[in-house]
Amino acid sequence: MDKIIEQLKELKNIRPREGWVNSQRELLLSQITKQNIAKPQSFLVNGWYLAKSLMPVGVLRFAARPVGVFVGLMVLVFSTGMFGVNASRGSLPGDMLYQVKLTSEKVKVGFTVKEEKKAVLHVQFAEERVKEIETVSQKASSMETKKEQIKVAAIGLKNEMAKTNETLDKVKQDQTNAKDVLQTVKSVDQKTAELEVRIDQKKEEMKDDKEITKSLSEVKAAMAETGVKAVEVIVSKHESGAIKLSDTEIIETINNIDKKIESAQKKVDEVTLQMKEVTANVTGAEKQQAVATAATTENKTGLETKPISTIDKPVIVPGATTVDKDLTAQEVKVDEIKAKPIEAGLKLSEAKDLLNHGDLSSAIERVQQVSVLTTAVQQGANNITEKMTTINTSITNNAIEKAATDKAAATAVEAAKILTPTETTKTIETK
Repeated sequence: MDKIIEQLKELKNIRPREGWVNSQRELLLSQITKQNIAKPQSFLVNGWYLAKSLMPVGVLRFAARPVGVFVGLMVLVFSTGMFGVNASRGSLPGDMLYQVKLTSEKVKVGFTVKEEKKAVLHVQFAEERVKEIETVSQKASSMETKKEQIKVAAIGLKNEMAKTNETLDKVKQDQTNAKDVLQTVKSVDQKTAELEVRIDQKKEEMKDDKEITKSLSEVKAAMAETGVKAVEVIVSKHESGAIKLSDTEIIETINNIDKKIESAQKKVDEVTLQMKEVTANVTGAEKQQAVATAATTENKTGLETKPISTIDKPVIVPGATTVDKDLTAQEVKVDEIKAKPIEAGLKLSEAKDLLNHGDLSSAIERVQQVSVLTTAVQQGANNITEKMTTINTSITNNAIEKAATDKAAATAVEAAKILTPTETTKTIETK
């Protein structure tokens, strides 16, 4: 054993040959040189190694598992989607990212549980549609483009108001967390009133365009209905005992209902005037139709008895049987809706009396009924006006075409009289 230890100690004194050392040194240097001239690693790879060196071992192990890879992919997709949503916030109807914007709004509502919070979101999205209308109206683009964009935003705005009404109905039925709901519903009513003012301003600015004015009028009617619905929720919860309004809050609610009545009265006056104009247009068309029928009945023998001047300036009258039938159908619809403004006025009088007697729920119910009536009148009047425009266009085209044909026929008759020597021959034979 001692001999082995001595031999091991002697190994320390063993030195490599000088030639072998030199050859190994050259080999090592050549390998180091090759590593130095190797392709440098990319920024991502270096960043990965840096992050890897900073990450805890537990995180690295989690990332290496399938669930870790899935989570990483979800984070990547979500972050990419967020970039798209952020980029779409300023988009307008017709833009590439506008649908992304609308989809992100739907997702927000889908992740919201409480109905009153959903109502707030819908009102916020309605405000976004109003901003879109305001922005589009100020853009330096063609009127046709503006009309189309405003129409899209207006339709979206009406949809948001309809969804707000749906959620408010659910809030009305739910008796839980009533105190928290009160302030939320109040804010919905206040915001809706503010949006009504902004829509009124745009209507005034663009009053010369009937198509845009019509769209904005429909939007305002939808907003007014939502405001009334919000007040109804407050009154219903107070009378059911779910919440107890203070004396100040009761006075505020009464004043609010009174404002709704005043607003409804203005709407009644507006649709009453609209129906008078529609009725006058239909009556005028009826008179033209009667004149045209009489002229056609008297003039069965041809064009010899009709002056050329009247052919040069044809009157715009119904000519075709199909037009007559369409006009008759419109007369029936006028009879159906022209009494509705009177009914709405009576409902408003009832609402005022009920409010004065402290019956808040019945008063707001009458205001809702007035809203339904005025909306029906407005839609009916607009439909009749559109139909009359179509009829008048058809009548004009038919009259112009018929006048041109009749004038050509009259010219042919006069030419035939000149070219045919019948009268001259008879005169000579008599003599």
